[in-house]
Parts: sequence; C-alpha cells; structure tokens
Amino acid sequence: MRAAATSLAGLLFGLRTGPGGLAGLGRLPHGRLCALLEADALAFSLQAGGTRPELVWWTCPDDGAVALEDAQYVAGEGPTIEAAISHRPVLVADLVHTPQRRWPRLLADPATGQGPRALIALPVEAAGAPVGVLAAYRKVPDLPSRAAIRALKAVAEEVGVLLARGPLEVPVLHRAVVHQAAGALAHAEGVSLQDAADRILARVFASGEDLIDGAEKVLEQLR
Repeated sequence: MRAAATSLAGLLFGLRTGPGGLAGLGRLPHGRLCALLEADALAFSLQAGGTRPELVWWTCPDDGAVALEDAQYVAGEGPTIEAAISHRPVLVADLVHTPQRRWPRLLADPATGQGPRALIALPVEAAGAPVGVLAAYRKVPDLPSRAAIRALKAVAEEVGVLLARGPLEVPVLHRAVVHQAAGALAHAEGVSLQDAADRILARVFASGEDLIDGAEKVLEQLR
C-alpha cells in the first residue's frame, strides 16, 4: 500500500512539474499508471461546445476503451457523456448487467460488454470550469478498490490543474475524420454542420459499423 502511494505521488509530481496542457498527459507512463489505478485502460475527453466530449488521449493498448468511447459518441449517451453533462462521477460495476433503460441506445448495441465491462467516468475541472472527463476501464466486472478510486480522483484533479496551466492549443481529435465528413456532407447537401453530423451518426448507428470507418466511407462517397 505504501509503495503504491509513493508511486502515485511520483506520477502526480511528474504531472505538476512537467509541461502543461495535453502535452503533459502524453508523458505519463501508461502501464504504470493503469496498474496503480487497477485499470486496463484510461481515456480523456475534452468537453466541447456540444454534449458529446471529444476523445483526445488514451493509454495504449486501449483494450476496447476507444471503441466504447466511440460507441457512446454515436449513441449520444453513456457514462462519459453522463459525467460531462451532470458534472458528477459515474461508476459502472458491470455494463452487461446495467439496466437498459439507463442508456437504451448504447446498451442495445450487441458489441457493448464485449470489451470493457466496468468503468468509472470522472468529470475534470480546470480553474473551476468543466473541461472534460477522465475514464478508467476494466476488462473484468466490478469496480476497483476504494484506494484505486481515490487515486483516480487525485489524477483527475491533477489533470485539471495540468490543463489550467497549459498553453492554448488545438488538440488532435481522435474523431477528426468525422468532422471532416460532416463538413463535406454539409457543403454537398446544403445543410448545417450539426444536421450533417447527425446524419453520419445515425447512419453509423443503424449499420453498426465502426465510427471512423463509417465517416471515411462518407468522405469517399463525396469525392
């Protein structure tokens, strides 16, 4: 226990003394961090203007975390989105046994539960303002220990400080191609960007295809 606390303190110290902004996240040792937090993968999403946070960082390997983040983005609901909207932690011990009424579109997807089974989504604040969500994913059902949850909260708080003292930057978006496809479709069809994005997400949801693959197909068809 003492060794784990020491290791976490070292990681947090590295965040405090390293470069600010998203660049600081890139310096984190993925395997060591996940082990301390009893997680198989971590993901951080920036809170943009809409209700769907934008995935900008994740640990490698992601063990299905990115796919589940994308599934939430397509469905417009799920733990990460709920945490972003409510500004409250969302803890899920087992996605497979979560009542479908909570997130009906997400949980209706047969792929949900084939990857990570448990997760914690924590809202992150910078200078008192909501900026994103840090999510920890586990391949096995059940939440991590209380000590690991406390450690995750400490990391989320430090990420907020990291972003607050960082330079203004344009993040590299995991879903950049989705926005490119929405722009191309909006131009071709004479509709708003939001309408175009909604059409792409509806198509991906109906087909069950991967979000990035679906967006790339839309771009190909419009060329």
